[in-house]
Amino acid sequence: MRYRHYTSNSTRCGESWQKTRAELKGKKKKASNMKCEICGKKIETTFLNKIVGTRIRDAKGKKKLVCSECQKKYTTTEMRKAL
Repeated sequence: MRYRHYTSNSTRCGESWQKTRAELKGKKKKASNMKCEICGKKIETTFLNKIVGTRIRDAKGKKKLVCSECQKKYTTTEMRKAL
């Protein structure tokens, strides 16, 4: 994979710099401490760092995490009341 060679006006004497693979990979961060808002259990993630569950908006419009087990137990309206 090739990376473009970037130049910047702020560098001294027109020096150029190149983004390394480590810098590009460093931007990804894994989500941690994700817990279900209803039962409080830790929500698992897949190998692509997607949650095993869903996000539901509460009355104020903020997104809350809900695990797959609570999704099976409750309907959407019941979950919104519990949040």
